[in-house]
Amino acid sequence: MLAEAQRLGMTLSAYCPLGRGIVLKEPVILDIAKKHGRPPSEIGLRWIVQQGVAAIPMTTKRDNAVNNFRALSFSRPEGDMRAISALTARHQRVVAPASMAGRWDN
Repeated sequence: MLAEAQRLGMTLSAYCPLGRGIVLKEPVILDIAKKHGRPPSEIGLRWIVQQGVAAIPMTTKRDNAVNNFRALSFSRPEGDMRAISALTARHQRVVAPASMAGRWDN
């Protein structure tokens, strides 16, 4: 989907890109975060924006908002990007409520 959107000159957006915290528990994200001394949220968000996708993270906490903005201040090496991209091979999506999934998950 991303490749086709880019071919058409469209920008995709990731609403609730951290899956209400589910992404922050993913072992690959945790390992990369530890390796680089960054919060897992920054790693997950950076993976998204580094691909040219607009991320719309939700938070009510100041510290989380600061970390969200920090995701724009660095880039991930290709190896990290590949490791995170490999997670999508499981064909999982986090959509809540289920009614938002529509036909995508059918």
